[in-house]
Amino acid sequence: MLKDQTSIQARGEPVDVVHAGVEACAPGHAFGPAVRDYYLFHFILSGCGHFQAAGQTFQLGAGQGFMIFPDQVTYYEASQTDPWHYTWLAFRGSQAAGLVARTGLTAQCPVLDTDRAEDCGLTTRDCFRSVMDCLPMGRGRELRLTGLAYLFLSHLIAVNPDPPQDAGHTPRQSWYVQQARDYMEMNY
Repeated sequence: MLKDQTSIQARGEPVDVVHAGVEACAPGHAFGPAVRDYYLFHFILSGCGHFQAAGQTFQLGAGQGFMIFPDQVTYYEASQTDPWHYTWLAFRGSQAAGLVARTGLTAQCPVLDTDRAEDCGLTTRDCFRSVMDCLPMGRGRELRLTGLAYLFLSHLIAVNPDPPQDAGHTPRQSWYVQQARDYMEMNY
């Protein structure tokens, strides 16, 4: 089992990277059941396995990804015969929920078939290749990972075929709500 991971101290950014990494899993390697307090997206580079969330089981393979939502009980396991090799990005922050909502991924529908998703020549695989490239960095790694988190989320939003509706809020109302959230998070 090959694993490379970095953890980052939260800085109170609108999107804070919690940790990122890559792992070539051993056959049958499993994680969970577990609950997290952040978003966690896995992208499968090769191999396969299954992911359980919201009472559903998803059989997944290379080129697909899955989002784990905060406060959601999840379990995932690598195949016994063709274990997955995946990379991941975990994040939270005052803007994380709103940005993830715009991707079209939900706790009930957390899987993205990313190999078919391309935005301006950029694929999800490219985004995660950049994440893996910066794991061994020293200085500047936190800022680079934060930038890559925004790039990744913008990519997911761009390739979402069904943009979500804005729940009846006008842009001005949404802006005021976001400003109030940001103020409270930074000052309390």
